Amino acid sequence: MGTLYLYADESCHTQNSDSNSMSLVTVFCKGIHRKLINQKVKSIMQKHKINPDSELKWTKVSPSNVEMYIEIIDFLALVSRYGDLGIRAIFTKDKNNIQTDYNEWYHKMYYLLFKKIIDDFSNIFDSFHVLIDYKDSQSHQEIPRIGRFLENYTHGWERLITTTANSKEHTLIQIADVIAGSITYYHRGLRTSDAKMRLIRHIFNKFDVSYSHSSPLSRIDFNFFIWGIK
Repeated sequence: MGTLYLYADESCHTQNSDSNSMSLVTVFCKGIHRKLINQKVKSIMQKHKINPDSELKWTKVSPSNVEMYIEIIDFLALVSRYGDLGIRAIFTKDKNNIQTDYNEWYHKMYYLLFKKIIDDFSNIFDSFHVLIDYKDSQSHQEIPRIGRFLENYTHGWERLITTTANSKEHTLIQIADVIAGSITYYHRGLRTSDAKMRLIRHIFNKFDVSYSHSSPLSRIDFNFFIWGIK
């Protein structure tokens, strides 16, 4: 049984920012695979002469390092085919048009992000450990609220741990940042970087996914959902 670890990050999450888009992404894996995945990603960074202690970020993707990011995506896609890693992403282009309390809506979006994974794996794992990138001092207050939204789906709080985490210490949070950034970049119609567009096309090809439409609900390796105001 064991624990399923879910590493999460977001892009353009603040209300009334210059972008009406927002993406939430979690990269999840079995506890026994976390160290091996981290070691392999670090070795890819070293191969491309990138400091393995530096942070992977969407904003850092450039012509000088895009080959490294492409090789990391190749590795993640391979691992996902064996069921040892999965990605779940939610995107909305209506963030600034929310009529209800924004914080409440934001928590519900995170709830939707994690709920499907918990539903899919609740009979396989004893517990779930959710780690969300630390943004600011308010995060310590907000993250536990997300956990409370999930308690009914984990059959009690003892099966769920929800904490903030420093992305510098967790490679899979960094991967979530890269995926989240690629989603909002694509939907904002930004085409200023050939390297970023090349990486997006590579994600599409390796995971057989598109950011233009939601994937089937049954999909686990890379599940993508577009949320819209009805």
